[in-house]
Amino acid sequence: MKKTIIMSNESLLPPEPCRERVLPLDLPPEAAFVHRNTNGVLPADYGPVTLSAHCTFDGDFCSQDFMVVGDAATNRYVFAGALTADRSLTHLTLERRQGRFTCLRIRQPHILPNQPGEEIWVAEGSDWRELIKEYADRVARQAGIGPISARENLTGWCSWYYHYEEFHSGHLEEILPQLQAGGDTYPCRVVQIDDAYQAHHGDWLELRDSWHIPLGEVAERIRAIGAIPGIWLMPFLATTTSRVFHEHRDWFVRDGQDEPYVIKGWSAPPDHHWVCLDASRQDVRDHLADLFRTLREMGFAYFKLDGTGMSQPEGRRVDPDATPLSAYRLGMQAIRHAVPDAFLLGCGAPFLATLGLADSVRVSPDTAPKWEAYGQPEGAHNEPCHFGMPCLRNALHYSLAKWWMADRWYRIDPDCLITRDERTSLSEGEARISALTGIVTGIAITSDHPGKMGRDRLELLGRAARLRLRNPIPLDAIPGSWPQAYAGTVEGRPAVALFNDSEEPRTFHPGELGLNGEAEELLHPLGKMSGPFQLARHDAALLVQTRPPLA
Repeated sequence: MKKTIIMSNESLLPPEPCRERVLPLDLPPEAAFVHRNTNGVLPADYGPVTLSAHCTFDGDFCSQDFMVVGDAATNRYVFAGALTADRSLTHLTLERRQGRFTCLRIRQPHILPNQPGEEIWVAEGSDWRELIKEYADRVARQAGIGPISARENLTGWCSWYYHYEEFHSGHLEEILPQLQAGGDTYPCRVVQIDDAYQAHHGDWLELRDSWHIPLGEVAERIRAIGAIPGIWLMPFLATTTSRVFHEHRDWFVRDGQDEPYVIKGWSAPPDHHWVCLDASRQDVRDHLADLFRTLREMGFAYFKLDGTGMSQPEGRRVDPDATPLSAYRLGMQAIRHAVPDAFLLGCGAPFLATLGLADSVRVSPDTAPKWEAYGQPEGAHNEPCHFGMPCLRNALHYSLAKWWMADRWYRIDPDCLITRDERTSLSEGEARISALTGIVTGIAITSDHPGKMGRDRLELLGRAARLRLRNPIPLDAIPGSWPQAYAGTVEGRPAVALFNDSEEPRTFHPGELGLNGEAEELLHPLGKMSGPFQLARHDAALLVQTRPPLA
């Protein structure tokens, strides 16, 4: 028997007070271009970041941090974006009514109406890409972030995408000499152990039964092969099974019943219920600082800070003036000050709020040794691919969507490159796609086992370590699809990175890509070319101009 629930106005909770501003739009009636943004690694909505609203009569389009709308026919675009994120994230909603853009609603949920809000920059221009670049530069200047030195690609090995949660100390002992032996082809500068060494989330200095090497010795063995020791942890999160939770229940964010605020994590039971540290507390910040100092003294100098996107829950904190975002920033500041010389990777971090507190951020959902992931995490496997599920396709799209952030705000991390030919379903072309994301972003860390890879795949990984497409910018922006071509330079020469994520071959013309004269393809290699060529489905190419056309 169905139960009908009737809600009266009296039964609805009143909306939380927040700061909201409205930007009226005066664009042509034909305007339909929409470019959205996400403030983390997981999509806030379905579909590509660049959309066409031609088919929408009445509807809303959501974005975070910034948004670009405009008319591609007249090259008129309006940009609105937040320059700061000290106390609140910024959410933008584009309203389309009667088939026309009417306004942008800019909402900052943790700013009260009488409080000064996060600063907003509004501009118009003829090129949506240049507006985004100018915005990124303005934010960096305001945050005191100078040009990021990234002379070499960041390379290294991470245990997760090969061993996952089955990783144990014996695997580390086996891989280290292999990484050292393969150094001529793929120089491994960081070795980072991932989830699996700790007893429980939150008890980061306590080892599980399958881990037989003390953490200090782990760092020593990694240094012995000439690499920087790295370690994974979720500094703000703990499981309800952890010792830190049972001994310090008052350290955690509370819910409406004054109990610890519990969320469902991705770990298997009994470690699937997670709680978040209240970083508005001085004793919690002292705990975070002591933890990182201890790990740094052990020798770890590279920290992968996971779960940072889950570290701003709504709830009660000791400081009544703290917001989820301001408390998170206090925690990150405590970590940064404790290990000023370490490399911090924010995995899932809110990008704008973490600016200046981390060296690098992940910019994509998890990758995987497969092209596409079907089904929801607990659903049927014949459901369409979810945009946040782990797979190479999703990692590719959201990594390249953050082209404007590369070396302006952070060194951007596209997640681990997977070019191997064992323990994977990726084709050779898909392996090239993975490698090229590292060349575009400048981070080429892998989980592959160099001792078990074919020579061609190892050399492909080596090219990802050596080559870099500087100052990437999308050449194409077909609404409803993801950009396929990115222009830039490789070793000072004009170059274009090409991705064919479609199900059909695509033909490209070097001249139409801005490469005049002869070009060379560096990933297959296809060799030198000056005319049109075909790129297979699920494949990638890197074209570099070899010489200008003859006069």
